[in-house]
Amino acid sequence: MVSYNLYLFTKGACISEVLSKVRPVMFFIAALLLLGCEKSQDGAGVKMSKIEQNVIESVMENPQPVCVGRYMFDLPEQFFAEGASVYINKNAIEAQPMPLPAFEQRIRLREHELQSTEVYEKGNAPFLKSTYQLNDSKEGVIFERNINTIAPEGSRYLEAHYFNNGIAFSTGIKTKRFDAERYAKERLELPNYYIDNHTEKLIELRKLISRIQGVKSNEPIPEGKGLCFKHGFIAGDSLSIVGSDWGEEDAGIAFKLKQYPKLRFKIETNNYLKEDKSLLERVGKGSLNKFISSFGDDIRALRI
Repeated sequence: MVSYNLYLFTKGACISEVLSKVRPVMFFIAALLLLGCEKSQDGAGVKMSKIEQNVIESVMENPQPVCVGRYMFDLPEQFFAEGASVYINKNAIEAQPMPLPAFEQRIRLREHELQSTEVYEKGNAPFLKSTYQLNDSKEGVIFERNINTIAPEGSRYLEAHYFNNGIAFSTGIKTKRFDAERYAKERLELPNYYIDNHTEKLIELRKLISRIQGVKSNEPIPEGKGLCFKHGFIAGDSLSIVGSDWGEEDAGIAFKLKQYPKLRFKIETNNYLKEDKSLLERVGKGSLNKFISSFGDDIRALRI
C-alpha cells in the first residue's frame, strides 16, 4: 500500500495563519479530502462535482471548538483526536483519563517497581532515592530516582505523577545531585558537570504541576491564557510556563475522520520556530521550496 503525505499551502478562504481563533480550518480539511475547497476553486483551478460537494457538506457539519497549543479553531464533530503530544522544555507530559482508585493503584505499582529496580553498580543503590508528596493537598507524588541503572547515582530524574479532574498526568525532569563527599574530587576536576541543581529542578517541576488542569472531553476549554493539549490545560503565558526567555513549549494533536480512517493530519504549535516572513511568503523560494518540490506530484498548492 502506498502512503502519501499531503502538504497544502493555502491562503484566504481555505486557510490562513492563525492568530487566536482559526475558523477557516474547516475548509482546510475539505482541501485535504478533495484537493480543493469551494471558495478557492477559481484560484486553484479545482472543480468539484455535485457528489464531492455533498461529501464536503456532510463532513463539515456541526463544527465544535478545538484547542491545540495556544490556538483555537472549529473542527467538525466527525473528526476525532487520535494522538497528542506536549513538551515543556523538551520534557513530555502524558495525560490519560482514569478514576482516582486506578491512579492510586498506578502509583503503588510504580513505587514498587522503582524500589525493586537493581542498579549495575552497588555503590549507586538504591535506584529510588526519595518520594515527595505534592503541595496544597494535590493528588500525586514525585519520585526521585537514578536516571537509569548504569549512570552514577548523582544523575537523577524527578518523575512526577499528578491527578486532576479525572485525568492522570505524568511528566519529569532531569536533575543532578553530586553533593555527596564521594564526589569531592570530581567536583573540583569537572565543576560544570558534578553539580547539585536538585532543589532548583524540584521547584521548577512543582511550579509546572501547579499550572496543569485536567480537561474532560465534554467540558469547555478553560478561559484565560494557557497551553491546550489533549485532556489537559497549562495555565499561564509562555514565559510563566517555560520559566525563561529560552524555554520551549511544543504541543500537537493528530486527528482522524471517522468515515475516512486513512486520512490523518496533525496540528502542531511551538514558541521557538520563528521567521521574519510568513509561511506563505516563504513557500516560493529557499529550502522550504526545495522540501515541497521533493514530493513531486504529491504536493498541490491551492493558492499562494
